[in-house]
Amino acid sequence: MNSNQYDIQFLCSCSIDEIWIRSTAIKCFQKGLKIIVTIIGDFNNNIEEIYKSYGIEIVFFLEESSDNNYYSASSINSKLVITASGGINRSFFPTKAKYLVLMPHSLVSLHLVYPINDFDGYDAIFCCGPHHFKEAKEIAKKRNLNFKLYKVGYGKLDLLKETYVNILQEDINKSIEIMIAPSWGPDNLLDKLSIDLVNELTELNYQIVVRPHPLFFVDSIISGFDNSIMNKLDNLANKNLNLKIENPMDIGKGLFTSSLLINDYSGTGLEYVALRKKRIISVDLGLKETNKSWKSYGLDPIEISIRDKIGLISLPTLYEIKKNIKKILEQNSLIPDDTINLFIYNLNSYCSDNAFIALQKLMSESI
Repeated sequence: MNSNQYDIQFLCSCSIDEIWIRSTAIKCFQKGLKIIVTIIGDFNNNIEEIYKSYGIEIVFFLEESSDNNYYSASSINSKLVITASGGINRSFFPTKAKYLVLMPHSLVSLHLVYPINDFDGYDAIFCCGPHHFKEAKEIAKKRNLNFKLYKVGYGKLDLLKETYVNILQEDINKSIEIMIAPSWGPDNLLDKLSIDLVNELTELNYQIVVRPHPLFFVDSIISGFDNSIMNKLDNLANKNLNLKIENPMDIGKGLFTSSLLINDYSGTGLEYVALRKKRIISVDLGLKETNKSWKSYGLDPIEISIRDKIGLISLPTLYEIKKNIKKILEQNSLIPDDTINLFIYNLNSYCSDNAFIALQKLMSESI
């Protein structure tokens, strides 16, 4: 590995987490910083080509042992390390960088869906919205941590905005398209209702796009997902032209072309609202409680508190969901920026610009 010092190492614990740091990595490179992108454990040719097209150095660590990969990646000499991956700490990633920075890979709450100790290893957190700022302060208080907090925004939204501009120039299907985007966990929307819901909606001549959570494909034990459901949906898509299944590892088109999104507690719903400003349907299923003590933080998770402000909350029945679909499509009203600002900073600017400024401040302190 090159022994020269980098300004910033952009670390991904897997290629899935790369999309959240991409715009910031490109911005830092274009501003003249010396950076390197490192990805642990799996090779992705598309990602490699993106960075090489800019002239950005990217390295994949592909040893069989995850511990060896992290240790090797940590030997890169850099002033800062920034990652969208949760649970990184210096016990298995012993970097000599002064600051290990987290750029969260979801707009959902920090204190409900992440393990209680997930943030113990970070020195700074780039908050996506006001809720993250409050949650991180409370986490630091409870865990006796000392985060530096920055009001940065949401890195993935930078890419979504750019893609949306390009999609708008295409000849988009004029029929009504509905996107179904569930969260993970044993009580998720696909597991509970997907087959019947897809059948009912396609019979009504809606175009349906199903976008499973990435965890469905990474580890069925972690996600709590019944993989046979995915097989049934794939079989349906092969027979039904009104149904498409999107790969959650790609940006896809559903976020940009759909008239309505249906989810449970997925962060994709918040992404859709931030990008499209359209109202969504949130089906009332089980919470994703990785941290069982979240109530002691005294903060309502954003995925609960924002639901009635960004659309309709639906009982988990086909009748109620179809009734709410009709309501939202008939009203066709947009969500004001003031509401979206409750869960995202700097909505109308680029996260990468704000992240670059924050990283410059951290680098000045690491000299």
